[in-house]
Amino acid sequence: MNAKHRELIRKYDPDLLWFDVPKAEGKHLHAQELIADYYNRAAEQNKEVAVNDRASTDTIGPTIDVENNESEDTHGDFITPEYATFDEIRDEPWEGTRGIGHSFGYNAAEGEDDHLSRKELIHSFVDIVSKNGNLLINVGPKADGTIPEIQKNRLQALGNWLDVNGEAIFESRPWTIAEDDKSDTAVRYTHRSGVLYAIALDWPGDTLSLSVPAHADLAEAPDVTLLTGDGKRSLTATLVDDQLAIELPERPDHDHAYAVRIDGIENTR
Repeated sequence: MNAKHRELIRKYDPDLLWFDVPKAEGKHLHAQELIADYYNRAAEQNKEVAVNDRASTDTIGPTIDVENNESEDTHGDFITPEYATFDEIRDEPWEGTRGIGHSFGYNAAEGEDDHLSRKELIHSFVDIVSKNGNLLINVGPKADGTIPEIQKNRLQALGNWLDVNGEAIFESRPWTIAEDDKSDTAVRYTHRSGVLYAIALDWPGDTLSLSVPAHADLAEAPDVTLLTGDGKRSLTATLVDDQLAIELPERPDHDHAYAVRIDGIENTR
């Protein structure tokens, strides 16, 4: 297989090698030699590349203890927990890996209840990004190459949500905290170029209260806007004790999660 890997590397110069777990240890697979060859070729081309954590069962792929938020210190540019996430922000890059349903690939036996709903997919995506992760979502084409409608409509829902809220996701980084444990609504934070985004996973109603002042030096209430399908709506924000209280308009047209932009907030991470 390594001869085939090297052929792919030399012919296509991929930016990423994403292995699944082979049932053999690294020396037997010559995994270290292959990856060193890949890195060295990239260095000669002044090219940035990455390898996931599954090139062998011992030297590359870590054992991930999601419950205790721990992983072994082994090689891999990013780790790939499967059908799992973390409670806290991870310092190392990671990628949540799963299918929309229970299967990697098309499974005709899986119905609506076996797949993530549109809301669950969007919430999972936002949660993972807020904790320094990417989401690798698997779809299974049918025998004729088409994507099943049950999976297609979920992907379209995520794409439609990003059309409105992508500013809070693309090129973002985790903030000081990922989750707001003081808000009445579940909130995830992202940060980008001096702007903090608070993404409410449900519509809060008339007011969104955030614990931002506990994590940022605020002399006065910052400028706050709501991302909507027709642009941004300016909002009124006030400092109340250790909370930032944001007055909200009527619920916008899009569903599932709602991004509020808070200007002038630095990232201490």
